[in-house]
Amino acid sequence: MLFSKEELDEFLISNEQKHENTPNELKGAMQRKDFLEWMDELKNELKTQFLHESHLDPTLKEERIKRASVDFDYFARTYFPHYFTIKGECGLHLHLNEVFTKIALKKESKGEKHAIAAPRAHGKSTYTSQLFPLWCLVFNYKSFIVEISDAVELMEGMLEAIKAELEDNPHLKLDFPEVVGIGKTWRVGEFVSNNGVKIKAFGSGKRLRGVRYGVKRPDLVILDDLENDTNVRSKDQRDKLEDWVDEAVLNLGSADGSLDVLYIGTILHNDSVLSRKLKL
Repeated sequence: MLFSKEELDEFLISNEQKHENTPNELKGAMQRKDFLEWMDELKNELKTQFLHESHLDPTLKEERIKRASVDFDYFARTYFPHYFTIKGECGLHLHLNEVFTKIALKKESKGEKHAIAAPRAHGKSTYTSQLFPLWCLVFNYKSFIVEISDAVELMEGMLEAIKAELEDNPHLKLDFPEVVGIGKTWRVGEFVSNNGVKIKAFGSGKRLRGVRYGVKRPDLVILDDLENDTNVRSKDQRDKLEDWVDEAVLNLGSADGSLDVLYIGTILHNDSVLSRKLKL
């Protein structure tokens, strides 16, 4: 990921102070311009962590791909070693591996629904909103992925990190040349990969009706930290957000009920929307 929620909040506060004397009719556009420039700088910094050439053995390509197609942990550690600088695993990651496998390799058409509580600083967003979508994209397990967070900017940053991997990751270039590179749609907050998978970002509470990719409806929705420390204090706001999840998000998929939904976040209140969904 390019930045955390805390880093985003710090940037937005600083940017608001920077433009406190900017005329209102120009303020929004200038703040957006600053955000896009900041995000682009972070994307370029991420790319400096990539190796110039892959160290993977070309003769073992088919073996790697076969194993990576059914083993998320192997896929993540093989193709994205820059995210695994510390050895070992935690219980959260092991659980996520199981959930990701259930969703991506499910044998029935019925949609999977999962709610997971996770503490901060455990890599939940990198795993769930970046590496898991990349797994689904590379192997065409999903065709249209929607990612939603409290702040759309957070998901825009996540999508830019995914795009950086597709643009310059040498391991992906070696084993998946048909997938990598800039796709036919390559915008901030939305892109279509070269193998035809679309990923789009939204902020929580936004209008979702009619979200489509050609004739396709989303087949995977990832909800990552939908609430913030401010709105979670209000029961009215919690109720409104839960209604939005139930009425807008859960109805994004096709009529056959095959939509998969993965809701992950940190518990901010004992009656938060995530807390409620964990009890279902």
